[in-house]
Amino acid sequence: MHLVKSHRLQDGIVNPTIRKDLKTVPKFYCCPIKGCPRGPDRPFSQFSLVKQHFMKMHAEKKHKCSKCSNSYGTEWDLRRHEEDCGKTFQCTCGCPYASRTALQSHIYRTGHEIPAEH
Repeated sequence: MHLVKSHRLQDGIVNPTIRKDLKTVPKFYCCPIKGCPRGPDRPFSQFSLVKQHFMKMHAEKKHKCSKCSNSYGTEWDLRRHEEDCGKTFQCTCGCPYASRTALQSHIYRTGHEIPAEH
């Protein structure tokens, strides 16, 4: 009776193709912070990605690095930071860099060899 009254289905039979179409409606999730670039113009496809973005960009940075003054919204971001914190990354040409990313940028721009230890 519910199917006939609420969904206007004859004889209470559900057409599986119609049910499938109902599930494929795309959902978009936006950051709730006003003025954030990840608002309605650049939504996320999954709610978990909104949560991850919020924790990284807007939440209180409770996780502090013991080696420097940097703080992070998630423990995972802190652990990733601590792996390289305080290290010097040196190119085969001898130029030192404070981050792996900076060294990789230098190698890409100059065409130098990637050091064996990195």
